[in-house]
Amino acid sequence: MVQQFDVWFGGIFLGVGLAALAFGLVLFRLLRADPDAGGGAWFALALPTLVGSIFLVIGGIFFYKGQEKAQQVQHVRIAGTTTEATIVAVEPTNTKVNTRRLWRIRYAYDGLSGVSQTGDSGYPSAEEAQGYRVGNRVFVRYDPEQPTVSMWLGRDEQI
Repeated sequence: MVQQFDVWFGGIFLGVGLAALAFGLVLFRLLRADPDAGGGAWFALALPTLVGSIFLVIGGIFFYKGQEKAQQVQHVRIAGTTTEATIVAVEPTNTKVNTRRLWRIRYAYDGLSGVSQTGDSGYPSAEEAQGYRVGNRVFVRYDPEQPTVSMWLGRDEQI
């Protein structure tokens, strides 16, 4: 299973953004030292600055959300309640890593209050995901204080 996808994806985008901004800084220093630099040269400075800023924002959002999800999963791992869930969908995502499509298994479970909740498995391998069918019973762990927060365990009820 691809663990912490959002964290490492965000980290990559943050790195690219920082590299683009560093390139822009070097370009700025070179242009500032060149008295013959025209308006077009200064326009070239805007591109790495814009690209770097966009990548930093996107990377920061993914990284932050990934870290937040990791903290929730850690809390559920320690203080959560294990229950059975029913698989409601097994589907490929629109995302590929190293030419391999990521999959997602969606499930539904009832919390202690009896209210139905939903969650997903994260990104299991295609082989693992295709081993499940809609209607299969699996195990999940959820936070009784926030029943919408859950983590996938699969066929084994142990973490």
